[in-house]
Amino acid sequence: MYETILVAVDGSNCAERALTEAIALARGMGSALRVLYVADARVPDDSLVYAPPAQLAEDFRVDTEAVLPRAVERARAHGVK
Repeated sequence: MYETILVAVDGSNCAERALTEAIALARGMGSALRVLYVADARVPDDSLVYAPPAQLAEDFRVDTEAVLPRAVERARAHGVK
């Protein structure tokens, strides 16, 4: 039914559950799975914390390098491309 399934991950528990469901769906349907890292760059209006944009970008890059490979490995371990 679905040729390709896209799932967004960010390292949260909710994203982990979504990945689990996407893997099961892709495996059951013989679909390819695409994993996308999504970062929430919003800062609460009342936040007193400031980080330079370059630091935020670096933090997102580091998070991506930690979260995305794990998600892809989980999918591959379940036989999903």
